[in-house]
Amino acid sequence: ENKKYKLLLIGEGPLYDESKNYVSELECKNNIIFIKNTNEIYKYYSAMDLFAFPSKYEGLGIVAVEAQISGLNTICSNCVPKDVILNQDYIKFLPLEEEMWVKEILSIEKINIIDRENYIENNADNIRKYEIDNTVKELENIYLSLYK
Repeated sequence: ENKKYKLLLIGEGPLYDESKNYVSELECKNNIIFIKNTNEIYKYYSAMDLFAFPSKYEGLGIVAVEAQISGLNTICSNCVPKDVILNQDYIKFLPLEEEMWVKEILSIEKINIIDRENYIENNADNIRKYEIDNTVKELENIYLSLYK
């Protein structure tokens, strides 16, 4: 048990209760925090040093985009589309192999800790493509082109 690390699990998927029961039996149970669904996810992003997204199936992976917009170093499974990349320097894609993920997560001290204010400012163009006004306009153009 390494008290230096905490695992924050956010959301209520179909395995939520099973996962809580499993964790309750672990020696490291005090290092794992469960948060049910929330509309204030940004508050949790600001508390994190790293965002891990080991998804098996993903259409876009908007949470990986949100995490990067919050200035988090992000690790995604290679099942997540590359469309989520805002800045290549702060995102990694790994196969879903436990040893690789553990090694990457434990190397947190070697990862660039992001100055979040400057990160957002320096990546404004990449972030802007996910703003609601731009996505609505893009979707509108798609519908108009299909209509024609």
